[in-house]
Amino acid sequence: VYGWNSGGFAVVLYEFVNKESDNMETTFGFEVLPQIDGAYGLESVEYNSGRGIVQLQQSAFSTKVGFKVLSEDIQTLTIVDWFDSYELGDTLLWDWLTAGTITSSFSSGSDGSVDILGLAPKTVSLDETTEVWVAIAVGATEGEMFDNISAAVEKYTTITDVKREDGLLPQNY
Repeated sequence: VYGWNSGGFAVVLYEFVNKESDNMETTFGFEVLPQIDGAYGLESVEYNSGRGIVQLQQSAFSTKVGFKVLSEDIQTLTIVDWFDSYELGDTLLWDWLTAGTITSSFSSGSDGSVDILGLAPKTVSLDETTEVWVAIAVGATEGEMFDNISAAVEKYTTITDVKREDGLLPQNY
């Protein structure tokens, strides 16, 4: 997790290493259980397709939260009302993760939502490392949250764009 004191955002790196005995067909994704301003429930979840941001809020007066996968596009966004033991159904979770559809807008009940973000299926070769980068931002207004996502994207670009004039990386990089 990369964080800065100068803004309401973080850039998160997930690294997956295939340590199986052969190539692995996989679908990466995320399960989000929103807790906005310390409370679950009654959140509004929207997918801003123009910006590629999953936006969450509980009311016009609550903190605005945004998630943006930076390293690739979201292929699935399934949003359902939270229910007891939802996580025990592997088949159900897999179906939500691989649905291939985007829920553009959802208003949860009092128990809150379960937000499943799925990425495109891929083959991960033996001993290969796959990286998934995500920006998470907050703001008092939607505009402030968008500004913080933009700042996170700039930091991500700086972190992942390592270049030198002579083409060599610094020692111990």
